[in-house]
Amino acid sequence: MLAGVVVLALALPWQIWVKAHPDIQTFFDYGKALSPSYMLGRLNLVPVAWRQLDAAFAEPTSLLFLVPIAFAMAIVAIATGVDRVLALFYLLLSVAVVVVIVWIFVAQPGTWSAGRVISVPAMVAIVALVHLGARTPLTGPPAAPEPEREPVAETAVAAR
Repeated sequence: MLAGVVVLALALPWQIWVKAHPDIQTFFDYGKALSPSYMLGRLNLVPVAWRQLDAAFAEPTSLLFLVPIAFAMAIVAIATGVDRVLALFYLLLSVAVVVVIVWIFVAQPGTWSAGRVISVPAMVAIVALVHLGARTPLTGPPAAPEPEREPVAETAVAAR
């Protein structure tokens, strides 16, 4: 029940957009995608989806090299205790994104191309690196603030 509500909440904006723009052709069947019997019969497509994602991850011109770096940063944050909850959030979010991408492919293989959807894990990785990077001990302690200086004009007047 909860999964259906989540899918509906996530799909509703897209459906509204499609209805408002009749020139957009959509062919994703949410009924089939939520049917356990339909999805179980298509589990053989999981390795196909993974191979396509794997090839996209290996593309050297993309930012996907940041994904394993962000993963390592999350592990360091969990291991050091700096911000375990935040690191766990990014790990689970990354896994969830990949699972949803594979689930969509298994439901209807023609609805996505790996080159387009793979940017989502890269964006999650970028945000995780920036967010966790500022909190981990690898960045060192913050620099001490500089002492305030006296204004030049007041110093010259006081010296006379």
